[in-house]
Amino acid sequence: MKGMENGMNIIVIVADTFRWDHLSGICPKPQIETHSIEKFSEECVIFDDHYSGSIPTLPNRTDCFTGKFYLAEGGGWGPLRSDVPTLAGAMSAAGYRTQLITSTPHILTKNNYYQRGFQFYEWIRGSEEDLGLCPGNAVRPKQIQPDEKSRHTYYLPGWHLGALTEWMHGRYQWEEDMIAPTLARAASKWLEWNYKDGPFFLWIDCFDPHEPWCCPEYLRRHFDPDYDGIPMTHPSYGPASVFTKRELFNLQANYKAQATFADKWVGHILRKIHDLDLMDDTLIAFTSDHGIYLGEHDRTGKDNHYNGDKRHWPVYNAVSHIPLMFRHPKAKGSRHVKGFTQPIDLTKTLIEAAGAGHSQDMQGISLLPQIQGKAPRGPRQYAVTGRSIENPAINMGGWLYHPLGEGRKPALYRLKSDPMCERNVLAANKAQAGKMRRAIVRFYRDHGATEQAIKCFEEGKPYKKDLGLTVS
Repeated sequence: MKGMENGMNIIVIVADTFRWDHLSGICPKPQIETHSIEKFSEECVIFDDHYSGSIPTLPNRTDCFTGKFYLAEGGGWGPLRSDVPTLAGAMSAAGYRTQLITSTPHILTKNNYYQRGFQFYEWIRGSEEDLGLCPGNAVRPKQIQPDEKSRHTYYLPGWHLGALTEWMHGRYQWEEDMIAPTLARAASKWLEWNYKDGPFFLWIDCFDPHEPWCCPEYLRRHFDPDYDGIPMTHPSYGPASVFTKRELFNLQANYKAQATFADKWVGHILRKIHDLDLMDDTLIAFTSDHGIYLGEHDRTGKDNHYNGDKRHWPVYNAVSHIPLMFRHPKAKGSRHVKGFTQPIDLTKTLIEAAGAGHSQDMQGISLLPQIQGKAPRGPRQYAVTGRSIENPAINMGGWLYHPLGEGRKPALYRLKSDPMCERNVLAANKAQAGKMRRAIVRFYRDHGATEQAIKCFEEGKPYKKDLGLTVS
């Protein structure tokens, strides 16, 4: 079979909601030290300009699992399409043993069926609103984040997401009982059980550091030792101004603690791979799906779920810029590669590395030439990111352009002089904005957008299709 003569195992580790600027070894000036990932990065090819395509969680997995740019086809939240070949299916057909191990609840809840194509899967239960193994803990949390300071989405009467998770997780007494360690141990066990029976394709989907931020108290105290208020463990998915300055600092500290926690237990998996002597015949990729606002633009969360906040939320780089790095057994040392890449390129890279089929159905560009040192830059001139087809953002050559920016008006930002995107310079740079709008048109046309959407962007008019987007 294809792939069997190749013999190279493939492992992908996804850490949900991991901001690029919170990863040492990847970001030049990181917010925190992520010791495990930084050590691993010393053996990796790191793609500096990697941007999410379709967001958030499920649209990103659709991009990754089908290799097609889901945003251009309409995007949205829902089950994995049944009419498109999958990455896991291609790997299985090529003779790989395929396994999904996940603590990300959305890909398996509500018949979303993102395990399609994998021969086996293991679901680590209990993240966010996943009530599958909740024992009905009668002990309510002592300190619940007030409703006005949390996301206005209620899964049970009287329980917003942050409070619900604290209630569910009241049974967790020790660090090792929590979700990230449970996932890491499950992955380690699978590797120890199967490492001799390759080649295998293992996708490890870790929900951490996604909110709600439930990690050991000692990590929280490390980043905010003097805080004595109610812990801010969940973003508002609305205005950051609902928090006091002190509370916002605590919110940011809790994210840093959860990111540190995720890094520690990703390191547990990486150590097991090393201990099993798999490094010489295994391609390992590490990435995320998107970031999160932690106060930028008066926002916390990824998008707007807050009653009373009527603002339009364009996609800034705090959400779109994500990590991507590969450790290839034949690519020694660490290198940083400039030039844009997107998640569909991860898919094409894995398909070609495995010698698997179906690559003709996938829209990405293989990054093997960059990984192997045969090409100096990433293959793309720009990157397009969006939650809905009507609301894309495009990064190109140091510029960020929104066809629908703040106030639903076009916006252009020069990132080198204005990295926080506080000054819309479109009026003085209309030619640059027009160039980037035309690039969106080309990208949408090449990736299956409707003629209606393409025509609107060609004419510079807003495309107002209501896609009914909902959660996470």
